[in-house]
Amino acid sequence: MGNNIPGVNQPFNPPGGGYYEMALKSGAMTVIAAGADVFALRFVSAPASGIKKRFELKYLKLDFILTTGFTGAQTVEFDAFIARAFSAADSGGTASLPPSAMQMKKTEYPNSDIQTYSGDIRISSTSALTNGTRTPDTFPFACFAGAAAAAAAGVIRAQPLMLEFNEHHVPIILKSGEGIIIQPGVTMGAAGVGNLFVDIGWMEVLDDGMKTLW
Repeated sequence: MGNNIPGVNQPFNPPGGGYYEMALKSGAMTVIAAGADVFALRFVSAPASGIKKRFELKYLKLDFILTTGFTGAQTVEFDAFIARAFSAADSGGTASLPPSAMQMKKTEYPNSDIQTYSGDIRISSTSALTNGTRTPDTFPFACFAGAAAAAAAGVIRAQPLMLEFNEHHVPIILKSGEGIIIQPGVTMGAAGVGNLFVDIGWMEVLDDGMKTLW
């Protein structure tokens, strides 16, 4: 296990995997309806050996810059959901797969399985993504919200929505064919234009059903 510490799910060298991080920026989004995907990550792990990896969410943070104000004052809200049975990826927007030999936090880590096995990460350009085949949880696991004054541009910042470290050190864990989607919780009002920034970090590690790996 190398530098791994038994009993803690923060191994320095996760078996067969690594740590990865990306920061993505949307295009100039406008008039996107509540419940439409603006970010989607579909995790895939499909090695010939049959020993798949799991995805552990370590960090998620959103920021939103309103470059053109809405006609009327309104709430700005983005909700993050776990998407299960994610059999077909979203389409449209800007595809943002981790490039080969990049986005890992240590050069010796392998490429992300998202890149190796044709998973998907994408963010909106000017309009919503086209939903793939998936079943989002009924309720979000995190919500980013702020207020926008009428006809006023501005920056709406958030603290991290998700940090893996909590009392029990339990991250969100995805298996192959699951993912994370982000949707507006409130429809973007008339005239408003803005950019969404998504910072996301995760770990991938061989998954034996979580029976023997710490």
